[in-house]
Order: sequence, then C-alpha cells, then structure tokens
Amino acid sequence: MNARKTILMTALTLCAGLPVAAAETLRGEIWAYVHPDDGYAEALDSVRVADQRVRLANIDNVQMSDRDARRALRAIDNSIGGKPAVCRITHIDGKGRLNGTCKIGQWDVGDILVKAGYAFHR
Repeated sequence: MNARKTILMTALTLCAGLPVAAAETLRGEIWAYVHPDDGYAEALDSVRVADQRVRLANIDNVQMSDRDARRALRAIDNSIGGKPAVCRITHIDGKGRLNGTCKIGQWDVGDILVKAGYAFHR
C-alpha cells in the first residue's frame, strides 16, 4: 500500500471513530492519557495521539496514589504535551487496546517516561 493510500485509510478510520489496525501509524499531538469520563489517570503507560489511546509497548506504569498520579500527568503533559509525535501501532491486545511505540523526533516516549520515574521497562 503506498503512503498516500495509508494516510487516507488512517484518516478515514480516525474520522469514523474506529481504532486503527495493527501496523498502522498515527501522527498528531501527544498528551498524557486520562480517563475520558473523569479526567483521572487511568494508566501512566498510555498516551493519547490523534484522539486514540496508545498503550506504550514494553513499559508498565509505576503504581502510585491518585494524588501522585495527577502530579505525574501534569509533569508528563508539561514535558511532552502538544508536541508532534509518530506512533507505530504494533498490535491490538485482547481488550481492543492499541499497543505500540511513540516517538517525538528521535526520542522514544516510553524511554522518557522510564527516565522520569513514571514507568519501568518490562
């Protein structure tokens, strides 16, 4: 599939509100992921790109209190929020979640979260 067709297919999928298929690429502003209903940190190992939740591959979030998680969300958004990112979706898990790696330029977002102490490599 050529690049133009891939971009069109991804755009149509996003506009329809459907998750993208594995091995697709998402591009857009990156933000910390919060639960859409209450704004709480659901998982610090996930981000939001192009209005899609992406669970970052090969990391797990550090368990912390709600208060600390809210601080972490603010710190993550202050660090990476609104920057252009590219996410490569590698698979969709059994719960229908998109999983993959995201980069801001040459920097891997999972590595950024690990270095900040909000996640660890699995």
